[in-house]
Amino acid sequence: MVCLMLVLYALRPLVDYIYYKWGLRMGAFPTNADSIGIPLSASWTGWLIGWPIILLFTVAVSCTYIGDLPFTFFDRSRPIWSLLWTVPILIVTIWMVLGATYKLRYLQIVDFADALMVSYVLLSLRSALVAFRRSSSPALALP
Repeated sequence: MVCLMLVLYALRPLVDYIYYKWGLRMGAFPTNADSIGIPLSASWTGWLIGWPIILLFTVAVSCTYIGDLPFTFFDRSRPIWSLLWTVPILIVTIWMVLGATYKLRYLQIVDFADALMVSYVLLSLRSALVAFRRSSSPALALP
């Protein structure tokens, strides 16, 4: 999961470039305007700023990941913790899957594959976050 997450994030500028290049060839953008340059530069700037955050988050999750968790894992001993992570990630995942079907309808295969892989990473991440438990530190001994 961690490797897939890093590869997807590393390939994000390439996916954006292919998407905008395809849109330009199909006539979705005017050829004499900044309608491609501005979104590409904004996407790449966000990508560069997000790298440290993604790497730290990936390290934190991968160090605490308990392998072989199903996507539907729910910690019954901590239902509020499970719901706090399940609801927002499930909303984003449903949005990604619906977007993937829209992209498949218009034969945007790269975007379709990207959306499905990101959905898989989100569901895996939800399972890891729901199962996350802090290691209890020993109490300090008082003199």
